[in-house]
Amino acid sequence: MNFTRLRYFHAVAKLQSFRRAADMLGISQPSLSRQIQILEHECNAELLKRIAKRIVLTPAGEMLFVRLGKLLEDMDDLHASMTSLESEQRRRLRLGAIQSTLDYPISRAISVFRGRYPKFVVSVRGTKSSDIIEGVSRGSLDVGIIATPVADPRILVEPIIREKYFVVLPSSHARALAKRLELSDLVSESLITFPRGFVIRDMMDLAMSEEGVIVPIIAEIESIEAIKSMVRNGLGISILPGSATLGPTSASGLCFIPVNSTRLVRDIVAARLSSQESNAPVSKFVDILKHIYREERK
Repeated sequence: MNFTRLRYFHAVAKLQSFRRAADMLGISQPSLSRQIQILEHECNAELLKRIAKRIVLTPAGEMLFVRLGKLLEDMDDLHASMTSLESEQRRRLRLGAIQSTLDYPISRAISVFRGRYPKFVVSVRGTKSSDIIEGVSRGSLDVGIIATPVADPRILVEPIIREKYFVVLPSSHARALAKRLELSDLVSESLITFPRGFVIRDMMDLAMSEEGVIVPIIAEIESIEAIKSMVRNGLGISILPGSATLGPTSASGLCFIPVNSTRLVRDIVAARLSSQESNAPVSKFVDILKHIYREERK
């Protein structure tokens, strides 16, 4: 049953006039009459009767008219909702970012991006790289800022920066003025780090295992800021990637010493579906993020 014909029928029944309905619908009266005849054939029932100059609904036509009213109202609401959703998505940047980038690089990039695209809403999900890659592959994220390889051939990967890891110490620590530290320098320390399964922790464990170094772990926390706060309060030290050391407030009460380890280096990349390659706002956000990292390295 053709939905357009149902709309035509509803208009004739509501206005009780083929002429007025044809004018409202923007079609000719003969064409409208023909569409109603086809609908009656499809329904296998007479829907309208012409009595003198009036249009009268048959019992079948009355039933169809009543039910169509609610159906057409729901369809109009659905169409409006879909249009609104499409418009909102066109003005929304859906971003996934690993936690270590959120506090400064990503928040700073959002600030600059919003200055150039003030009508955009930036929706950010901070989580593990594996979850971000899944979101990008499903199309629920426009771009992901991650630090792991991507196997999905549909996903394009764009390098942003290669960064080192740092030992995070309280400013009052005896090694606070060191230029560089070996992992073996940390064996007498207490370590605050992420739980297993996070890339930051897994890379650190691998590096220590290869060097035969054991540093006692006293706390496992899924929060960069919580880790830095505990270090700041003298509860232990940590090892974090460069992204987590950026920003004017990041260094308050802390010092960051580079770790001398070829294992503790990672590449930050932007991952997006190939269908998003020509998405100008996504490309602009990635360019802004690259610029922020370059500025911070100076």
